[in-house]
Amino acid sequence: MVPPINIKRVYLPCSPDDGQRILVERLWPRGMTKAKANVDLWLKDIAPSRELRTWFGHDPARWAEFKKRYWRELKANPSVVKALIERMAGGPVTLVYAAHDEQHNSAVALKEFVEKQTWGFVRIRTKGDYRGRKMLHKMTHKELTLYPVGPFRLDLTAWTLRRRPENRIDHWDGETYSRILLLAGEPVEVCVTQTRRRGRVALAAQVRHSRRSDDTVAALPKILTKMLGLDVNLHSFYLLAENDPLLRDLVRPFVGMKPPRFPNLFEAIINGIACQQLSLVVGIGLLNKLAWNFGRGLSNESQAQHSFPDAVALLSHTANELRALGFSFAKARAVLSLARSVSDGQWNADAISRLPDGEAQKSLETLTGVGRWTAEYVLLRGLGRLHIFPADDVGARNNLQNWLGISEPLDYARTRRLLARWSGFGGLIYFNLLLKKLHDRGALQ
Repeated sequence: MVPPINIKRVYLPCSPDDGQRILVERLWPRGMTKAKANVDLWLKDIAPSRELRTWFGHDPARWAEFKKRYWRELKANPSVVKALIERMAGGPVTLVYAAHDEQHNSAVALKEFVEKQTWGFVRIRTKGDYRGRKMLHKMTHKELTLYPVGPFRLDLTAWTLRRRPENRIDHWDGETYSRILLLAGEPVEVCVTQTRRRGRVALAAQVRHSRRSDDTVAALPKILTKMLGLDVNLHSFYLLAENDPLLRDLVRPFVGMKPPRFPNLFEAIINGIACQQLSLVVGIGLLNKLAWNFGRGLSNESQAQHSFPDAVALLSHTANELRALGFSFAKARAVLSLARSVSDGQWNADAISRLPDGEAQKSLETLTGVGRWTAEYVLLRGLGRLHIFPADDVGARNNLQNWLGISEPLDYARTRRLLARWSGFGGLIYFNLLLKKLHDRGALQ
């Protein structure tokens, strides 16, 4: 597939992870020599027009309207956009820009535009299972390639996603991460390994699915990128850690871990509900049973992995059936209530994902069985809010307490005060403490 797009100020040092450096400014950056800029291509015609740039003036209040106008200019100039996409086929690229504002600049808008054009354009090799003329393409195999923003380690990322060796939904065998996803109600098996292509770190994903789900597989690159944090740049976090001895000792062994997310908000919330007031091992055991009994495998194959059930699948079962798996009555009621809201269209995950933290948390807490702990857990693992440390998580608080060498147990308020030292990175500390605990137990060997 088309590799991820990075963006970077031209005044920052070059890095081997930049890949092809493409300058996307109409004017050459002030004070920069060609040697210092070290760009492979200058696409000046892809930059906003002089009139639009002058009107915008990097005013955040005009950002939304600027993007609309800029995208109209890009649509009217398809040849230059095509030139950029063709360059991307050769490996990861970094869009280099000169603006001071790292959030509101034309490179950010260009990245978003190009990603909308390229998601789903996957280079694949397809092979059908032929068993007679009436069985053509019963099962289809595809292969796609993903390029993560470096540094990246699949093993650490998979363990951060799995949390415990007992997890049977997200499988890791020491080399391959595998899982069955439901796409438009159809099961799709994905097996991901880390490799190198064109001298770069890459992920090779083997995809197996029924012919009926063929059209839905185009969504896989975006889903895997979200689940494995492939487009997350942790440069600022690593820079902070290198200048903080305590944080450096925690983070260094796990450089390359990317913050994972559940494939959708529905699964994130059910995970939170299942693990409430239980040990993580017991909670994951409940989730395994939910997938095994109500999820789907591929065709009628007998296999160890099943998908996590969607709302429609759960609604075909009763609270007593969930209780038979080990769910309490309150948790069974909460799970089915959420499934009913999703199925009826009463609850919109996309709308919540666009809300700021406080409003998103309040919206989540209106759901049956969701309190502060579950809401913060979903903000981190479901919505990717990496500054959130779920401070009601007793296991996470114990990890923090042990790391900081504090003798007495922590409460919510003190946990928040201790983490203020690393404001903006609470979720990343949460993930690194999880890996430290797994490492200390010998699970990461």
